[in-house]
Amino acid sequence: MDLELDEDERALVEAARQVLERFCPTSVVRAVVEQAPGADKAVEELWSQAVALDWPMVGLDESLGGLGLGAIGVTLLAECLGEHAAPGPLVPTIAYFTPMVLELGSPTQRAELATVLASGQAGTLALAERTGTFGLDGIEAVATRHPSGYVLRGTKRFVVEADRAARVAIVVRLEDGTPAAFVVPRERLQLAETPLLDRSKRCFELTLDGLLVGDDECLAAEDPARAIERATEVATLATAAECVGACERAFRMVLDHVRNRRQFGVPIGSFQAIKHKLANCYGAIESARALTYFAAAAIAEDDPRRHAAVAMAKAAAGECEHLVAVEAIQCFGGMGYTWEHDLHLFVKRARTAAALFGTAREQRARLAAMLGLASDAATRPWPFLGEASEPAPGVPAPQPAPG
Repeated sequence: MDLELDEDERALVEAARQVLERFCPTSVVRAVVEQAPGADKAVEELWSQAVALDWPMVGLDESLGGLGLGAIGVTLLAECLGEHAAPGPLVPTIAYFTPMVLELGSPTQRAELATVLASGQAGTLALAERTGTFGLDGIEAVATRHPSGYVLRGTKRFVVEADRAARVAIVVRLEDGTPAAFVVPRERLQLAETPLLDRSKRCFELTLDGLLVGDDECLAAEDPARAIERATEVATLATAAECVGACERAFRMVLDHVRNRRQFGVPIGSFQAIKHKLANCYGAIESARALTYFAAAAIAEDDPRRHAAVAMAKAAAGECEHLVAVEAIQCFGGMGYTWEHDLHLFVKRARTAAALFGTAREQRARLAAMLGLASDAATRPWPFLGEASEPAPGVPAPQPAPG
C-alpha cells in the first residue's frame, strides 16, 4: 500500500490551499458565523470556484467525467477545508451524498449523479435520527409500499447543509427491515434548522411526514446494508480528515503565538511546560493524520482492513481534538476564550467533526467489536452537537469549590 501522495494528489492539495486562502479567509468564516450581510454571497462564490475546478467530482471515476481521485482525493480535500473551517456544501456533497449514490445506485443513477454534480448542484445525506447514531442499527424511519412508489415516515437529524443541497439521500428501512436509500429533491422536504456548536455549518432536522417518492428515486443495491456501510465509511473518514485539518490550523495559530508572546524577556515557547504541550499536540495530529491517510488508501484499494482503519482514524481524530482544543485555548490564555479571537472557529469545527459520524469512544467500541474483544466503551446516546452539556470523554467534570 503506497501512502505517498502522487503528482495529481499533491496538485489537488496545492490548488485547494491557494483557492481557500483567497476565497475563504477567516473573515468569511466569521461573517457566516455571525450571519453578517454578504455572507451567503461569499459562500456561493466559494462553491462556484469549487465547481469550476471540478472538486464536487473528485471522488468520481474518470469514466463518469470525474477527477478519479477516489477516497484519497475526498480525504485530502476535506482536510484542506477543515484547515480553513470552510463553510458550504462541498464536504456533504463529496463525502456524504456522492458515495451513497456510487455504492447503491444503478449505472443510470451514477451517470445522472455525474450530470448533477457537473451542473453545480450540491447534495447531502440524511442518516442519523433521534437516537443520534449514524449506524444502521439506529434507523427508525420507514418506507411503506404505495401504488405510486413508497411513503416515507420518520425524522432525520444532523442533515448538514441541507438548505444548500439540491438533493438529499435519505436512509430508511423497508417494511421487511431491509435498509434502503432514496434520493429526493430538497424542495419537497420539510426542514427545520438545528444549530450546531460550529455555526459555520448549517444543520437541519428533516421530517418525513408521509413523503411520497417514486421507484426511480430508490437506490437499489443488491446488498444495501453493505453498500450503506461502505458509503458511510467514506463520510466518517472525510469527517476525521476535516477534524485533523482544523486541529492543524489551531496548532499553527498556537505555534505563532508562543513564538511571539514574551514573558520575562523571552518567548513563552521557550518554557518547558509549553514545549511539552506543543510536542503532545504535534504527535497527536501527526498520528491522526497518518491513520487517516492509511484508511483512505485502504478504501481506495478496497483492502479488507478498511473497516478497522476507518474506526481507528476517526477515534484518533477525536482524541486529537480533545487534546488540541484544550491545550490551544490554555496556551493563548485569557484571549483564547474570547469571541474576537479566531481560535474558536477552528476549535468548534474540530469539536463538531469529532462528534459527527461517531465519537472516539464509540469508534473504539466499534473497533473492539470488530476484533471480538470485550469493551467497556459501550455505545451511548449521541452527544448533543450544540453547546457542550457534559464534559468531553477523558476530561473530568468540574468540582464544586471547597466550602
